[in-house]
Amino acid sequence: MPNIYLNKFIWLYISIDLLQSAIGYYRQILVIMTNTTRNISKINDFVRHKNKLKLGEKRAQYRFLPTV
Repeated sequence: MPNIYLNKFIWLYISIDLLQSAIGYYRQILVIMTNTTRNISKINDFVRHKNKLKLGEKRAQYRFLPTV
C-alpha cells in the first residue's frame, strides 16, 4: 500500500518539475522575443534617421548649387 502512494508522489514531483522547466523555457522565449522586437524597432528608427539625413544632404546639395 505505501508503495502506491510513493509512486504517485514521485509522478507528482516529476510532473511539477516538468511544468516548472516548461515555464522557465517559456519565460526565456518571451525575453528573447521582447529583446528582438526592441532591437528591430531600434534598427527601424536608425534607418529612418539615416533616410532623413540622406534627404537633408540632397536638399543641401540642391540648395547650394553654383549658379552659372
